[in-house]
Amino acid sequence: MSVLRVISPKLIRAGAAAVAKTPTGTVPFKFVSYTTARNVILEANPGYRGTGPYLQRLEFPIIIDADARVAALRSGSI
Repeated sequence: MSVLRVISPKLIRAGAAAVAKTPTGTVPFKFVSYTTARNVILEANPGYRGTGPYLQRLEFPIIIDADARVAALRSGSI
């Protein structure tokens, strides 16, 4: 599957390596961090052109073990 994304001219001038390692997008949230087997964190994108999100931060926990994932859902911790 192909991927198409909006990339700033400044980033393109920085070269292929910069493009490959710099998350870009035009969505309400921007990428903050990814911790292997732990979580993904996003924050509200102040440059978003539409109505901004009412949440300032999203954290998606990564729970590898299926039993632990189900237990977390059942307990309400996620």
